[in-house]
Amino acid sequence: MSLSIGNSFFIREKISIGDIKEIQKNNSPIQLTLWEKIKDFFFSTGKEKAYSCIAKLNNALTELNSIEAKKHFLTLKDLASEEHKNHFLEYCYHDNYGEKIKVFELKDNRWETIIKFDYSSDENFFSYRVLDVKITNL
Repeated sequence: MSLSIGNSFFIREKISIGDIKEIQKNNSPIQLTLWEKIKDFFFSTGKEKAYSCIAKLNNALTELNSIEAKKHFLTLKDLASEEHKNHFLEYCYHDNYGEKIKVFELKDNRWETIIKFDYSSDENFFSYRVLDVKITNL
């Protein structure tokens, strides 16, 4: 028997009794979803909008472009409390061909990368990663 609860990164698709028994048996940690990792970064008044931005970043991976990704990332950063704004990193570097690459990265409380996207200034290159899913458009 299993319980279906969703089909995205936010909520695991199915939880079976076997899954629960395996966690209990191995004393293995439960993997947190993307939203669970960052929901405390936001005040209660901004959580709904933050959740919407995360949903757009997460559910539109194949259709997402650098402009939309940057917009949602910066909205999330604006909504975050002051003590968590440092988890939203923005930086640039030059690749082997001298192309300027812009990077936006979100770290969880353990400083592990949970969202990262980078793109070239001419936007011909765009790479996007949410948790363990990575998509690169050249």
